[in-house]
Amino acid sequence: MDAIYQNATDTQQPLVIEAGTGLGKTMGYLLPYAYVANAQQKLVIATTTTVLQSQLFAQTQKLADLLDRPINAVIIKSPHHYLDLTQFQHSLQLPAGDRLTAVLQMKLLVWLSATTTGDLDELHLTTYRAPLFGQVAHAGAKAVGPYAEYDFYQRLQTQIKAASIVITNHAYLARHPELAEAQPFLVVDEAQHFADNVALAHAHALDLAKLRIHLQHLARLVNRQNITT
Repeated sequence: MDAIYQNATDTQQPLVIEAGTGLGKTMGYLLPYAYVANAQQKLVIATTTTVLQSQLFAQTQKLADLLDRPINAVIIKSPHHYLDLTQFQHSLQLPAGDRLTAVLQMKLLVWLSATTTGDLDELHLTTYRAPLFGQVAHAGAKAVGPYAEYDFYQRLQTQIKAASIVITNHAYLARHPELAEAQPFLVVDEAQHFADNVALAHAHALDLAKLRIHLQHLARLVNRQNITT
């Protein structure tokens, strides 16, 4: 804690710390940074997974209890983790689909009565591969229309400006370098995975098996067209 506080207030040089499991390293860096981070110079924490982001956020609330003062922390993920209200309304207006889609729509309606973040991870589903999520997930564009004022992702951007601690993941940090434009205090948690996660964030994968299926289908269509003509 002393080394981190001195580094943040004096030397401000890259600092590498290795700590064993169960030593309380999260609170070990949160506590000293709580005395120097603010809305103008934030503490940005990047960890490996969205699950660990939630755990880190819980630790900031414990820190607030320890210091007996509020800690303004916020979690930020990629836009597709958040519900687009306009797209969701559009999905409700479409003709009735399959039973799974109808059940998911009902779950989303109930969840909307309670959520304050619009983070779809709050649903705690085993999978988010249903076509409905591809339709209603936020694309990150600026919201327009009747729900612009209530758009979850845009409200999150406002919350980030006021926050002193921003909790994100390696992939988001790699894709959004603007997080570092204001020269925040930056903690890369689980740093041994950072290089691999950055590489994955910028990688483009091609499924050769699926490509072969599509090409074979295209070849059949071309051959059929040649025969009919």
